[in-house]
Amino acid sequence: MSGNEKEIEDYKKILASERAGVEKFGERDKLSEENRQLNIERIRAEKFREWDWTELKFYLRYDYWKAVDGLAVLAGCRYPYGGDTMLDYDEPLHRACPSHGELCANRYAQLCGVWERSKLSDNEERYAECSAPFDREYSPVYFIEWALSKNLRIDWLDWAIERGLYIPKQEAAQPAQTTSAPAYSTHWLTIQNAAIAQFFNPRRNPDAKKEEVIEWINTQAVGAGLGESNNIASTIFTIIKPENHDPKKKRVEPQKTQ
Repeated sequence: MSGNEKEIEDYKKILASERAGVEKFGERDKLSEENRQLNIERIRAEKFREWDWTELKFYLRYDYWKAVDGLAVLAGCRYPYGGDTMLDYDEPLHRACPSHGELCANRYAQLCGVWERSKLSDNEERYAECSAPFDREYSPVYFIEWALSKNLRIDWLDWAIERGLYIPKQEAAQPAQTTSAPAYSTHWLTIQNAAIAQFFNPRRNPDAKKEEVIEWINTQAVGAGLGESNNIASTIFTIIKPENHDPKKKRVEPQKTQ
């Protein structure tokens, strides 16, 4: 082996080694990404199970929330049964996280501040100018969409969507789509349908002769590059001809009643 050939072979080995290293790194990276996705799904499932154990699944079935209570639920706080005044909402829906209480109260206070200064209908210039702003009643959907319109985070929103307790506005507005089989056709089916339109829909009186129909079908087949076939043309004619086909005499058409 000459010096040049040996250098080429050595270079090929180096390239092969580098390629193997890249492929190995790619596989390791792929496994790492798969593990990351599995961890994300595991954490998501755990969080969803936590929300399953809260009263939130009942709250979202209420027809309406008072503003003071709805804002608390948006903040992740428990709904205060029998509460008619603004309370200290510091009991989180997640009882397993007692440290969340102070965060929950802070979050609630922030939401109240935004709500108090929000225009909630076209007839209101400023909500704070209305009487008893926190006694107003709205549906849970209204509260959710209000928060989304303000780009406010709702920790339990994905869970509610997953459990079917809230349907996003875009999905609710879309009509249910009906599934239908995709259109199927061949050259012969196209010719068959064209023959029906040519001779039998509308139907001639008297009917077209068999030979005429077969000749027409063959002409169309040749034009489509299928070639002439009396057997196929005759079969098509048999399929599409009316049961009382008669090319020798005119039919007596029933008269239309006035």
